[in-house]
Amino acid sequence: MSVDLYQAREAIRRCRGLRDRGAVEAVLRGEFQSWLRRIFPSQEDEHWLNHYGEGAEARAQVGIAGGVAANRFIDNLIGSTTIEYEADLRIAAKRDEGFGQVREHTAGLIRRGVPVSQVRGILSDTVDWYAYDVELDPDVEPGECTVDDINLIEVERFEPAADDELTAQRLTLFLRRHLARERSRPLVADNLAFDLGLESTAYKRNVDTLTTLVETGREIDSSIALATNLWSRFVDHLEGVGGGFRSGPYVDEVYLNLLSRLLSANALAGTAIVSDDDELREILNGGFFRDAYQLDNLVEKDYFGWITETAHVSKFLQVAREIQRDLYAYDFSWRADEDLFGRLMAQLARRSQRKLLGQEWTPAWLARHLAERCLDGLPEGKLPR
Repeated sequence: MSVDLYQAREAIRRCRGLRDRGAVEAVLRGEFQSWLRRIFPSQEDEHWLNHYGEGAEARAQVGIAGGVAANRFIDNLIGSTTIEYEADLRIAAKRDEGFGQVREHTAGLIRRGVPVSQVRGILSDTVDWYAYDVELDPDVEPGECTVDDINLIEVERFEPAADDELTAQRLTLFLRRHLARERSRPLVADNLAFDLGLESTAYKRNVDTLTTLVETGREIDSSIALATNLWSRFVDHLEGVGGGFRSGPYVDEVYLNLLSRLLSANALAGTAIVSDDDELREILNGGFFRDAYQLDNLVEKDYFGWITETAHVSKFLQVAREIQRDLYAYDFSWRADEDLFGRLMAQLARRSQRKLLGQEWTPAWLARHLAERCLDGLPEGKLPR
């Protein structure tokens, strides 16, 4: 991943000049953000830069004394990293105020379910930067913590004395370590739908490739043409319309098929995976789930089963690799107690105006009830299949 040290030097110089002239926080923050994509031009940095912009003025609920909850706005939120900007941290009162804000924001993340070990607090005036880990008093329940329960432990600081190339490099390393934290974005349904759903940049980046693969497959392989035509008739019957195969809705489902397999692989592994071509093939064709987790039916031979065949699966590796790279931003060591797929499937229903079984968001209480009923019906000692 490349960086432009000249742009980093200019950013330091500009932000220092504005700070010395007494610029307000909003001006400093806007100036710094305007340099980020020039400092980090690589596609590999695109995700955390997007999350930086999207996380501006995020809301968090913090606990205050007496068990009362209050809403606060975070200057920037990137995954599990909260950033508080102040106008000039050389002023003791500003630094104390900012430090208190970081405590409030980290408390809000912990109350929302983010593990304490994943939370990182940042305090900055865009020139000086301070990074903090969080310690929670051992007797405190995370979901009920208040600001008074939060201890911030400084893990690194960046206080530039110059704007030379070495200092610029130190800045980029600091930002990469603490802002571009890989595998730290909370694994929740809203984030997945926004980052990887059918309206996302990730989907738009891959839709043309998938459309070409589907249309070419229909032309050269009669079994693919048959499977896709049967899918089209089934969907048309349910919608009450006709008119032949429509590649758009089919490609939507192909994409979600690939995403669900890669997402499931990470969830089962408990971490974001970076696979070689062989492992990617095994994830797409189901061998990964069968061999490692004895899940024989996670990938089924349905209207999309042709993707798993040896003659075709390798053609989908490029898209699968893109999706897997996107998923690498997420922290799979924990996940919220909610349906991760529901919002993605609801997007599919809205786009096609369909309400097929499994293509509208099942309420979490109903899904949990059905799963418990199925498990309760198993004979003692028998595992589900």
